[in-house]
Amino acid sequence: MPMALRHHLMAEVDRALLSLVFAMLNARVAVGEMGRLAVNMSSQSLDDAGFMQWLDEALERLDRSDLNLSFELAEYGCASQPALARKFAELVRKHRARFGIDHFGLAPDSLQLLRDLPPDYIKLDAGLVVIVT
Repeated sequence: MPMALRHHLMAEVDRALLSLVFAMLNARVAVGEMGRLAVNMSSQSLDDAGFMQWLDEALERLDRSDLNLSFELAEYGCASQPALARKFAELVRKHRARFGIDHFGLAPDSLQLLRDLPPDYIKLDAGLVVIVT
């Protein structure tokens, strides 16, 4: 993954992953067994107009009657590209999918991000979680 990031290939990686996810959803393979399916996306993909158009068209083709799909972006990606993150959230919600922010709570302006880009859910960064035994 670091090599894909370095060479700006994350849109291709995300497209390949989502192609598999969409094929599984269209075939209805184990959907009931999985519950909600969440896919982490690279913020690098948001800057690729071709990827965003492909995603919009692919989501349009899905049977959305029982779509239990979420898309997640890391907090860093949302904070570094807020306009693109907002556009991405609007796109997935248009197709009845959910939008979440992953690795939340590390940035000094995390709460402002919640105000500016309200997610359907957040996942706290593991560094903020303390397990008491």
